[in-house]
Parts: sequence; C-alpha cells; structure tokens
Amino acid sequence: MAAGGERQSWEFLSWVGQSDQAGKQPGTTTVCNSELVPEGQRKCPICGETMLSTRQHGVLIDVCETHGLWLDRGELADVVREIRNADIRLHVQRMEQEADKLQRVMQLLAKVLEASHGQPN
Repeated sequence: MAAGGERQSWEFLSWVGQSDQAGKQPGTTTVCNSELVPEGQRKCPICGETMLSTRQHGVLIDVCETHGLWLDRGELADVVREIRNADIRLHVQRMEQEADKLQRVMQLLAKVLEASHGQPN
C-alpha cells in the first residue's frame, strides 16, 4: 500500500476511536446489550432472526447470516484498537528480525576484516 493510503487508513482509525465518545452525554450511563439480551439470543434488527456470536479481535460480535455484522456501542473502537496493536506488534517483530540480520552481517564483516588484517599484502 502506498504511504498516502496508509496515512489515510490511520487517520480513519483515529477518527473511529474518537467518534465513539462523541455522542456520549456527560453524566449519563450506558446500558450494554449484554445486560438487556444475553449473548446468543440477540435478534437481527432487520429480519428478526437469532444472530450468531463470534469473537473477533477480542470483541464479541453479533452476526446475522443475511445482514452481516452488528456491533454494540464502543465495539468498533475496540476492534480498531486491537487491529492497531496487532499491526504495531507485527511491525516491531519485523524490525527485530531486520536488526538480527544486520547484527549477523556485522559479525561476518568483523570476521572478514579480522582475517584480512592477518594476511600479508
């Protein structure tokens, strides 16, 4: 992906995390769906069929086989946060692998230089 596309993706993900708190009124409490309807008994808001529950990126998501995914308040931001963390972990892992490769190359070069100094010109 081009650098501009990555920047736009991160900007969107930042917006998602911020927008989740935007509609919340100070001093109000939010009731979670799990307090109203137990997991596995939730109905699709469109067709009324019982939805399946699946855990993705640490978040329990309701799925209607016909109408797709349904998220509770705050869950989109949680999924985005988990994806970001996974992306960061992957980036760190790749950087560590590159550092290990570089260290091996440096050790090999040191051995080559050491061997070449011991030989006459």
